[in-house]
Amino acid sequence: MDSKELLKKVRQIEIKSRRISGNQFGGEYLSTFKGRGMTFSEVRKYEFGDDIRSIDWNVTARYNEPFIKVFEEERELTLMLLIDVSGSENFATSNKLKKEIITEIAATLAFSALKNNDEPNIFVIIGACSDSQETVQSTEPQPMVEYVWMKAGPNFNEDNLSQVINSWNAMIDEMGCTLNANILTPDDKNDGFDFIWAHIWTSETARDNCWENWGENYKSSWDSTIDGIMSYDLDNVYMFKPTIGKQPKMQNDTGSFVNSFYFCTFNEGYSMSDLEAYQKALNNTEGFSDYWWYATLEPTFEPADPKPDFVWVDIWRSSADETADRDNWSQTDLPSVVEDKFTCLPDSSGAGFSGTVIRS
Repeated sequence: MDSKELLKKVRQIEIKSRRISGNQFGGEYLSTFKGRGMTFSEVRKYEFGDDIRSIDWNVTARYNEPFIKVFEEERELTLMLLIDVSGSENFATSNKLKKEIITEIAATLAFSALKNNDEPNIFVIIGACSDSQETVQSTEPQPMVEYVWMKAGPNFNEDNLSQVINSWNAMIDEMGCTLNANILTPDDKNDGFDFIWAHIWTSETARDNCWENWGENYKSSWDSTIDGIMSYDLDNVYMFKPTIGKQPKMQNDTGSFVNSFYFCTFNEGYSMSDLEAYQKALNNTEGFSDYWWYATLEPTFEPADPKPDFVWVDIWRSSADETADRDNWSQTDLPSVVEDKFTCLPDSSGAGFSGTVIRS
């Protein structure tokens, strides 16, 4: 619609709305203001029929005849119109769209308010029920997930690890940090780490504050606690911004899980919209475990080459669930979609880990 047509339509709405507001509300506008008002105007002599509650007794005593206080009635109202212009308003009858009818109704109310010296304010609500792909900015803090590479020491064993975990939880409680944590043990030997200490933070700010407190007040005692049992390198701490792709139907309360990571790039000609289409198709596929869920991870650091466009992680309650879900997935057309659009490393099975919850 060009500017000339738009102005013509606005003018038509204005003419129609003014006529409707004049005809519909003429003689029927009941004042909502009762009583004498709040703003003092003047003092005048009492007249027959005046409300005796308005008598100003001080002035009456001074002049020895009755006077009353006169107040100004405040008749200006603030009218607020909240208008939904999301995709749900694109529904139409044979003559008009819903949003066109809403516009006329809002204009009628606004002109009626102006006619009675009220002040209309219009608030537009966008995207409440829209079918568009626009992202609505959330005011909620963005959770972060962080992976700390750990090396086992000469005194590493199950008992010592359990004691270290207890000491770590006590330290976190004392620090007042809010986070969940897991230990991830790789299925295959890795030269960079023997296991991963995973932190799930409520926000990046919470993470930064906790690390700062730890570095200033707890690092030395922690290093002594883990000496000979395990070690870490702060250069191998990697933080990601997670986006949940599918929530599990049932919560896993066993304290253990398995997961697989995939480091993926888009094949030529494909982009994030193709990933979203794949996720939609995957989420609509039946037969997966009730405990399975997945997320994509966006690195907050500069990854090494080949730089992934996204990191995909699947989480299952058990290896049996993983096996059944992989078999179910392989019998759909989803594997061919992945092969066409994405290249994922290390392979189709991903980098597998066994997970243990150590703080929740």
